[in-house]
Amino acid sequence: MTTTLSPDTARQIVPPEERYAAELAFLAAYDDGPRPPAWRLTPRAVVTFVMGSDGRALRLPEGAETPEGVPRRLTVEGKFVGDRSLVERCVVTLAGERGLLLVGEPGTA
Repeated sequence: MTTTLSPDTARQIVPPEERYAAELAFLAAYDDGPRPPAWRLTPRAVVTFVMGSDGRALRLPEGAETPEGVPRRLTVEGKFVGDRSLVERCVVTLAGERGLLLVGEPGTA
């Protein structure tokens, strides 16, 4: 007997863009600075997304257009434990349309 799984039940994990959709939408509304071509977030918002907001709640600016379902305040959880300046350099490299190669010990990804 063959069973067909729906796309939702066939996934092993939830993709990050779905898991963190609320944080990404909030950060897009939070920072109205310039964005590199084809980016939805500013480089500063990308660093905040990766490193977190250091436990403090970020508040949308007054008059900011809030998409439906996006909170006015949000504490962004960190997704990387490491040096913030390393993440900043990576984001700047990517924003400048240059390639980025991350190298490390095998098995540490």
